[in-house]
Amino acid sequence: MEHQFFQRIPSLQIIICRCCKYGVHPKEVAAHLRVKHSIKPQECTQVAEAIQQWDNVMQEPHAVQIPRMLQNPLPGIELYMNGMQCQQDPEHCQYITTHIKSMRKHWQQVHGWTQHRHSGFVSRQEREQGMASFQQSFRMVAWQQVFPSRKNSHLVHIRSCDPEPVEPPTPSTDREAMVAEIKAQAAADDEAAANQVIQAGELQDANPWLRRTRWARYLAEVHPQDLLDVVATPGADEMDETSQAMRVIWDTMEQLARRSQRTVQHCGSGIRMAAICTMPGQTPHTPLQAYMDEKSIQDHVRPWQQILIFIARTQTQWPWQGKEPRYIMTSRQRKTWQRLWQAAMQVVHGAVASPSRTTAAPAPIPWRIQLRRVPGSGLGLPGLS
Repeated sequence: MEHQFFQRIPSLQIIICRCCKYGVHPKEVAAHLRVKHSIKPQECTQVAEAIQQWDNVMQEPHAVQIPRMLQNPLPGIELYMNGMQCQQDPEHCQYITTHIKSMRKHWQQVHGWTQHRHSGFVSRQEREQGMASFQQSFRMVAWQQVFPSRKNSHLVHIRSCDPEPVEPPTPSTDREAMVAEIKAQAAADDEAAANQVIQAGELQDANPWLRRTRWARYLAEVHPQDLLDVVATPGADEMDETSQAMRVIWDTMEQLARRSQRTVQHCGSGIRMAAICTMPGQTPHTPLQAYMDEKSIQDHVRPWQQILIFIARTQTQWPWQGKEPRYIMTSRQRKTWQRLWQAAMQVVHGAVASPSRTTAAPAPIPWRIQLRRVPGSGLGLPGLS
């Protein structure tokens, strides 16, 4: 039965999930089958025990060593051709990425190199020299990724499958030269913007609301990319408990919005009118609209998901490029957050069903509107039954 889910790679002493097409540590087999493939716990345990008896398989994750380069591709793992390998120090540096921003960050942090030596105005000659150096600083390679996260998750260079190098065409006319110059300037501007951090000051505030809340001061020296990364959607293929708990919280917030929307859809207009009634001096509240579509629900709930994931990641050892934003919770907020985190960990450990694996929506509650007589007034008020 275990061969139905996993295959062995003797050369690296690892196992590969046939469905997911990436490596899984033997000690994480049961959790992988339960979380990723919804296999029954009893069957997960049987498969995990059988794999522990396999020969030529490293049982301890820390003992696994994945090389940076292989001659031929590994079976059972996806092969990609869009890898960019650093050429700043070809004899010692084997860094591979698929994003040019990550490569620029690597050049700056590891090799101390940037395409342009200074910010501000760049002459045409400097742009041409910078573009030539840029094109020689990386090459396209084929790659595979054995593990999706944590140790040994680096991209492995597959030498026999490298794409043929493509020489950039030389501009033959003034118009093509102008287009190339504009592209080079745009790339330089993007690089300069990526290396900037948020500066405190009233002049940089976009609107009066930012000045009132003093967000510019709070986010001073914080790297903009950090703010984007810390609220990004958590991956669904993470295997460590912390990342899985973050994903559970993210999905739970979405399920809460969907349940609220179903309640609004299946209740009468009288309940919706009563829900938004406010007394003089109170802040008016507007609930979800009954006609809200799927995309609108996702757009409305995403800011709340980002708030929760921001708190979750700032409570852990999150890698920051710049200054880490600080905040303080009240005693009540901290207790509430601890309860939420404990509930998410229960889902990760299988004690509670995950909201993301719910297959069918619960049956709607048959709400009915009745009129209740107020003694002595002769008025009918809406009520629920």
